[in-house]
Amino acid sequence: MTFMWTNHDFRVRAAGATGDLAARFTGAEPGLIDRMEDFLADPSPVVRAVVASRLPVAYATGPARMWAMADRLIRQEGDPHVIALVASSALRVAGIDTDACVALLAPLATGPRTPDGVSAESPLADVLGSGAASLYIGQDNVVAKAWVATWTADLASYGSELTAFANALREPLFWRYGPGAGKESADGCDRAQDAARLVLTAAVEASTSAHEKVARLAGAPAAPETVAIYRTAERLIGCVVNQLYFGSGAYEKTVHEHQQLADPKERGRFLLDYKTELHLAAQSHEPNTLHYLLELYAFLIPGDPVGVFEAIHGLLTGRGREEGYHFESLGAAVVVRIIRRYIADYRSIFDDGPRQARLVEVLRIFGETGWPDALALLYELPDLLR
Repeated sequence: MTFMWTNHDFRVRAAGATGDLAARFTGAEPGLIDRMEDFLADPSPVVRAVVASRLPVAYATGPARMWAMADRLIRQEGDPHVIALVASSALRVAGIDTDACVALLAPLATGPRTPDGVSAESPLADVLGSGAASLYIGQDNVVAKAWVATWTADLASYGSELTAFANALREPLFWRYGPGAGKESADGCDRAQDAARLVLTAAVEASTSAHEKVARLAGAPAAPETVAIYRTAERLIGCVVNQLYFGSGAYEKTVHEHQQLADPKERGRFLLDYKTELHLAAQSHEPNTLHYLLELYAFLIPGDPVGVFEAIHGLLTGRGREEGYHFESLGAAVVVRIIRRYIADYRSIFDDGPRQARLVEVLRIFGETGWPDALALLYELPDLLR
């Protein structure tokens, strides 16, 4: 969120200077906080935004003073950017005054999303979503957890908050796998996983319902609200998959030292731990999401070669085929790469007749679509499996 002003906006400069001076000399000049508070009534939202971004300065003179100023701003404010800055400032001191922060933000977090309330496009949605992750995942705050439950029950109203919340899960989803991870890290990871499962479950249900409604229309235009809920739900599924993909280290440009799942045993453990979440993600109707999920499975192969192959087969012959993933050039490339890796490193698992048949089935889907590399590998397969 950005406000624009020039050197000629003297009230903006005065508000900023007052806040900066208060940060350095509050003890010697407590009257500076009084001057900051005077700016709360300024007619310019830019001036009020400057004060809102510096609210934690007032905390040093007494927590009650800062919370009163924050509450005043929220009650009187009409600019969503200023309210978002108030919420952001409150979250900056949440670690030392959690209850007061939660009490301030609770009406905003679960209030109405109407023209008279918080807009879905409001910058406040991002602040509340990431703030809920910090409070719930990081501090095990039960009120923030309840916010998330409210949001998942109404994706149409709170999709933006949930997107910001899911985006904040990348690191917590892997805390239990870090070197020397203790109980606190494991507990936080459990909360992150529970939250991801909650988001995925709600999103899959909403996406499936919307998809079925559209299918029954037989080509007729779908209602705008149906399209909107489908897009929100699929965006959330894709968002969670991205956190798993990039957080795991599957992205080839990830620095090796930052890979939480560098060890094959840890990858196997991850597959067991996140079996439910991966299954939910595989129900996405979006090829882009299925692609990232497939790339994640490719990274996890050493953790359980047989289990991963069966999951890949199910993905490609099921939802992937339904949604036309086999027509994607990136899909064909990654499938050929995965199969060549299996033949090179895990050829023996295809001594099993039914599994070998499933391997051929996957290749045929892409080969018969016309992808040259897939077709060539299909013809080479009998010799490669000898």
